[in-house]
Amino acid sequence: MTNRQALTLFATFMILAWLWWRPWRLKNSPTEAGNDPRPATRSLPPSPTATTSQDEAQPTAGSLALTAKGRIRLKPGQSAVMGYWEMGPDMNGMALVTPTLQADGNILLQTQLVSLSDQTARDIQAEDLLPDLFDFEHFSALDPEAINTLRQSLRSAKNADVLAAPGITNRPGAAAEIQLGQAGSGSLNLKLQADPLPQEDGGGFDLQLQLQRRH
Repeated sequence: MTNRQALTLFATFMILAWLWWRPWRLKNSPTEAGNDPRPATRSLPPSPTATTSQDEAQPTAGSLALTAKGRIRLKPGQSAVMGYWEMGPDMNGMALVTPTLQADGNILLQTQLVSLSDQTARDIQAEDLLPDLFDFEHFSALDPEAINTLRQSLRSAKNADVLAAPGITNRPGAAAEIQLGQAGSGSLNLKLQADPLPQEDGGGFDLQLQLQRRH
C-alpha cells in the first residue's frame, strides 16, 4: 500500500467514525434536568440540494464530500488544468478548461473531465499536474502547445477515461455547471466562472473553478 493510499484510508476512516459517533452522542447526552425520562431528540440530516456559490449542499449521512476551489489568471490562449485525487486506489482526475471569447461577447468554455491512473500519469509525464501527497488538488495554466500535447496523450493512453467533454457557452461572469452522476453519493460537480481581463492589462481570463466530489 502506498503512502497516499494509507493517508486516504485513514482520513476516510476518521470521517466515517465521526459521522457514527456524533448521532450516538446526541442520542445519549443527558438533559438539563439530568433525570428527564424522555429520549433526547435528534435532527435529521438535511437532504442534498443544488449547490450555489453562497450555500453549498450538505453531504448525506455516510457519504464523503471533498470540495476544491481555485482561481487562475490565464493569459490569452492558455488553458487551466485542475488535478485532483479520486477515492479509487491509485486513481486521479483532471479537469481541463479552455475559455475563448466569442464574437458576440459570450465565452466558450471547452471542458474535459478525465480519470487516469498513477501509472498513466507517469507514462504521459503529467505527474506535475496532479496534487502532492498532502494536497487534494493542484492548479496549472498551460500554453496552447502544452494543452494540445496533454490532450493527445490522454486520448492515446490505455488507462485514461474521458468522463465528459462539453462545450459550454456562457455570459461573462455567469456560472456554468457540469454534473456527473446522481446528486448525493457518487457524484462529481464542476462549477466554472470566467471573466475577460482588460486588454490594457494583457487580456486573457480570470477563471474560477469549484469541484465537489462525493463518495
